[in-house]
Amino acid sequence: MSMKKIVEFVPGIIFLFIMGLFAKYIGSLIPHVSYLIIAILLGIISANLVKLPVLITEGILKTHKLFLNTGIVILGARVLLKDIIRVGPELLLMIVVFIFFVLFLVEYLSKKFKIDPKLGSCLSSGSSVCGVSAVIATGAAIDAKKEHIAYAIATILTFDVITVFLYPLIGNLIASPQVYGAWTGVSMFSTGTTIAAGFAHSDMAGQIATIAKMVRNTFIGIWALLYSVYYVRKGLSSKIVNKASYLWNKFPKIIIGFIIVLFIANSGILSTTQLGYMKNAYNWLFMLAFVGLGYNMDLNELKKTGVKPFLIVLISFIIVSLLSLAAAFLLFK
Repeated sequence: MSMKKIVEFVPGIIFLFIMGLFAKYIGSLIPHVSYLIIAILLGIISANLVKLPVLITEGILKTHKLFLNTGIVILGARVLLKDIIRVGPELLLMIVVFIFFVLFLVEYLSKKFKIDPKLGSCLSSGSSVCGVSAVIATGAAIDAKKEHIAYAIATILTFDVITVFLYPLIGNLIASPQVYGAWTGVSMFSTGTTIAAGFAHSDMAGQIATIAKMVRNTFIGIWALLYSVYYVRKGLSSKIVNKASYLWNKFPKIIIGFIIVLFIANSGILSTTQLGYMKNAYNWLFMLAFVGLGYNMDLNELKKTGVKPFLIVLISFIIVSLLSLAAAFLLFK
């Protein structure tokens, strides 16, 4: 990327920074409300009530995901291996069970509601694995219609908006960060909103939610590939030539960075001061990222959600949210 292009992003970054600081200030005035959630809310308000110059919007839309991904990688320095080992087996079991449960539940409901099979598959992948990213990956793999991908994305984003505010409210009633973090990481859809909701409860809950979400994200390419094979055999999709290459292309590379930083931090190479700097770094990066995340939620676009896709995901979400919360209490009480 040229220096001129980077300079063009500066106005948008400055906007994210100012709104982030404003979110921090408001958060300091309101007890039990995370400034990260306020940052998302300010982003939504900015996107839907204010017409910003293109010079600013370009910087916001082109950089907020970079800030989020970088923050996730650096977050690896704050995660202790002993904590992962302590919750690992139970959390992994919970993740795998619910990934498959959601996949088959949404597919079943899609058939009951008689929507297009490919739309149902996009909804299923997005609900079970990684929100919009999974929808796009699966939609492309199965040659889904553009409108089906758009409906699925709008549906997922609608639930992102709802859950990023609803979960922290419920989280105030849950004392255990392990329970809340596992529940959030297993049942919410998109990575950014999952992390925001997790850290709205506590640092530990945020770390657990992030780990759970990273594990789920590894299934993006797997789900897309399996769906592709399924539709190819039915004669409804084109064939993926190189499956190994496809899996690698769809694999979220930030997971590798997260794991590398995690092991470096747990090896004792970094000092306490350096770890403190890294914590400050990901806090600031998340502040910028979540304002941008909110700005990316265009409420007019969410109106594209069809009634049937919304009802399918709503029914599935209620069932999965209740069951996963109960499972989290049983495993981490």
